[in-house]
This record gives sequence, C-alpha cells and structure tokens, in this order.
Amino acid sequence: MPGHAIDTFPELCARIRDAGHEIAHHGYCHEDVSVPPEADERAILEKGIDRIERLTGSRPRGYRAPYWRSSYRTQELLLEQGFLYDSSLMADDFTPYYQRTGDDLDRADPRSAYRFGAETDLVRSRSPGISTTGTTTRCRPRGQGPMKAPNEVADVWQAEFEFAYERVPGGLLTLTMHPEVTGRGGRLRSLEQLLDAWTSFPGVAIVRLDEFVERWRAAHPRVG
Repeated sequence: MPGHAIDTFPELCARIRDAGHEIAHHGYCHEDVSVPPEADERAILEKGIDRIERLTGSRPRGYRAPYWRSSYRTQELLLEQGFLYDSSLMADDFTPYYQRTGDDLDRADPRSAYRFGAETDLVRSRSPGISTTGTTTRCRPRGQGPMKAPNEVADVWQAEFEFAYERVPGGLLTLTMHPEVTGRGGRLRSLEQLLDAWTSFPGVAIVRLDEFVERWRAAHPRVG
C-alpha cells in the first residue's frame, strides 16, 4: 500500500486493515526508486514506513518496489529497516528464497562465470509478472482497442495454478491485482470464481504473504 493512499483515503485503508489484510510497503507515491539517489530512496522508504505505522501501529514486514524497479541498494535498505521479505523480483515462480548480497556480476572478462555472494535474512517472494492485471487486462498502448475479456486473464492464472498445484507442493502463487482494473464488475466476478475453485482443492488456502513467509522461514532455516 503506497503511503500516499493512506494519507488520501484513510477511512478506506482502515477498512482494509480491519478486515485482517496485510499492509505492506509499496513506496510513498509509487515512485521508481531505481532512479533517485540513495538519500531520496531512503526518505521514500521511511515515509512509507511512517504512514503504515500510523495506520497499523506496527512497522511493515513486506515490500514490493513500485514498477518492480529496485536499485542496487534497495536490499540493504530493506535489511536495515528490518523487513521480512521483498516481493519485487522473479527468480523463482512459486518458491521463496533467501536473497543474496555481494554477487559479482560485473566481471572484466565476460566469458568468466558469475560469482554469487552470501545469503541474507531477507526472503524473496516472487513478484508475479505474468500474474498481474497490469499486463494481462489493460488496454493496448494509446487506447487502441478494449481491455481483454475477463476469461483471458482467468485462463492465464488458471494455467499458473495448475502447474503449481501439480508440480510444486507447498508452493506459493502470488497475483498482482490493480483495483482500477480487477475492481471492475466482470473481472471481480471472474476473480471470485477462480478463488472459489482453487480453494476447493485439498491443501489450498488463501493466506497473507507475511504469514506464509514466516512459516517458510521456519521450515527452511538459512544456512550460515
């Protein structure tokens, strides 16, 4: 939740909180933090934390970078601020993992292998690029043509679910839903039908991401 939304729509955000949903960090005004200098990125992060603390009484545990664009220092700032997880990258479709630090990717010899750094306490939960309403239902560029039909995005999400259920036991399927798109009547109905169908499968549950990550960490303690 961007901090700007909390400042602008405090009653609505309080309803979301009171319904038991996780309030995670999504910038202050949906800024692209890969662009500004470190001091500005830090200020944006701290401002968003402050607004969430005012709303919930506690610091946010999760973070997703607006536009999924992080800087090379974002990870260190999240660790510094005590975040549990980051959901901004896409290295694994259905399984969280511990984010590394100190990867050596800028080698002078492009023919040599990358050298990976050590794992940190920050858990990465996949940011679902293919599973977002931003890329599957919005209008074409310059308004050329209508939004895609609800069944088209439902087909994409259904395929993701079937793969995860069949091949990744205990996995996590995360959807990104933009209210100005998913909140339209036909798309909202399609989403409700999907969730009802998925939760009819044994072992499938809809959970808060922070709670899932906590259980995953307990079952997969970091080595070293």
